[in-house]
Amino acid sequence: MLRSFQATTLKKRHARFTVGQDHHGWWVVRDEAGLVGGLFCNEEAAIHFAHEECARLACALRIAPYSEHVELKDLTDGTATG
Repeated sequence: MLRSFQATTLKKRHARFTVGQDHHGWWVVRDEAGLVGGLFCNEEAAIHFAHEECARLACALRIAPYSEHVELKDLTDGTATG
């Protein structure tokens, strides 16, 4: 399991991306600036995407605890219309 990813430096710096599962259990990468993100089939794919987007700087990622749902606004949070 990839939860061993070291995120201890994130307390000192603001993370650009949050990786975690939404309330459906899908893996989500959410950009705090709202510029990019997505749904992924597994944790490994989500972390790979986020690493590539932030040029592999560990301080730019935050791995959400299992108890926290990470939602993409208007996509996984149930507010989408249309």
